[in-house]
Formats: sequence, C-alpha cells, structure tokens
Amino acid sequence: MVTNVISVGHGDAIFIKFPDRASMLVDGGKPSDGDFVVDFIRELGYARIDHVVMTHTHDDHIGGLINVLDNFEAGELWMSVYNENTPLLLDFITKVEEIGPSIKWVARDDAYEIDDVNVTILNPPKGSTLNRLGGPNGASIVIRFEYEATSILLAADIDSSRDRELVNIYGDHLRGTVLKCAHHGSEISNSQQFLTAVKPLIAIVSTGPSQYNYPSKITMARIEKMVPDVYRTDKDGTVIVIMDGENVSIKTR
Repeated sequence: MVTNVISVGHGDAIFIKFPDRASMLVDGGKPSDGDFVVDFIRELGYARIDHVVMTHTHDDHIGGLINVLDNFEAGELWMSVYNENTPLLLDFITKVEEIGPSIKWVARDDAYEIDDVNVTILNPPKGSTLNRLGGPNGASIVIRFEYEATSILLAADIDSSRDRELVNIYGDHLRGTVLKCAHHGSEISNSQQFLTAVKPLIAIVSTGPSQYNYPSKITMARIEKMVPDVYRTDKDGTVIVIMDGENVSIKTR
C-alpha cells in the first residue's frame, strides 16, 4: 500500500494505491491545485480512480476535485451527509451529477475491505448535525487504514475537541504507524491526548503558506516531541508512505 501525501501547500490531496492497485483520492487541494493533482496521478499510470473521498467542503480540500472528475473515470464518491452549502459544493455536485459516479454516504464505524486493507470511518458520527459538530471541520471524514501490522490514520481537519472525542470512543484502537496530522498543524488541533492514543512512529503535516499562519509553532513542538519522525509538505515536498504489511518506509519528492 502506497499513500502519497501530495504537496499542495495549504490543503490536503492524498492519493492511495492499494496492494492490488485499487485506488483512492482523499481530497484534491484548492481549485488552483487541480491540474497539479491530475498530473501527479497520471504520472503514476492511472486513468481511473476507484474511490474519491471529499472529507469536507472547505476550498482547500474540495477545490481540486472538480478538475479530477473532469480528467478521470471515478468509481464512487465517498461523502458525509453534513455539508455546508457553498458555491463550490454546488459546482462539485453539478459535476458529480454530470459525470455519474455513485455516492457512498459514510459515517462513524462504517468498515470496508479494499485489497486486503481494512478501511474504517472514525468521523463524523451518525445522527448529528453540522451545527453540533462545529461546522465543516468537525464533520470531516476521518479514515483509518490497517494493512496487516501497519496502519495510517488520515485525520482530515478535525480540531482538538473532536480528536479528544475519538480518544474517548476508541482509546488504544486509534493506535497507528503513521498519522496524517489534522488541520494542517493548526493551534487548535492534534491534542496531546490524541497523539498519545495514536502513538504514531511517523507524522505528516500537509501545510503551506496561508492567511492562517499554519502550522502553529506550539502544535509542531508538541508533535515533534511526541513523534519520532515528522514530515511537512512545505519543507519536504510530497511525502510517500510505503507499507508492505510489516514495515513502513518514507520517500519524498
């Protein structure tokens, strides 16, 4: 299993190649990142993406996906039912209706198997509302992938109140080899309790210049103190996580 945390600056775009070549794209960066994400996936030799995941409706996650749908056949689209109605979301839904991938509405504890990888949705919960979840970030789709003895947790844009909720629910079951840190390393994310529960050997922060001054120095100090190996897309470029079921290795480009 190969997970490419693509360097799109302030945003998330994560392309996953499963062991038997099934594929998944989790978010697509900003609208201006669309061409870059498309070219990246094409260079890997893909003309189809089996699973496209839109974690939430903020521009730096959903933006490039419209371009992706214009350029690749998509098998199915994973979405949360808690979405903020924005012009970009309406454009995205229009494109989905035009192209025709089936929509899979996902929520906490939904579980799937893709090429011998166990895929579990940890957030958002069922039976809530966007308001109760604190907006799009709190409603982000959080996914844990377990491949034999290795695992990776993609924490989307949840903040510390949501990540502590996950600790209360899952405890040690959050533990993972690799963590794609939440919310670009912002000051209100990646709590000590969450990092202690996940206890990753490797942490990746997808970040870049923005008006929000992410990542937070305080949050980065906490991550760097608690995690042996830390990568940042703004410094290291695209981070490629290779898991063979027993071992994990990292490449950057």
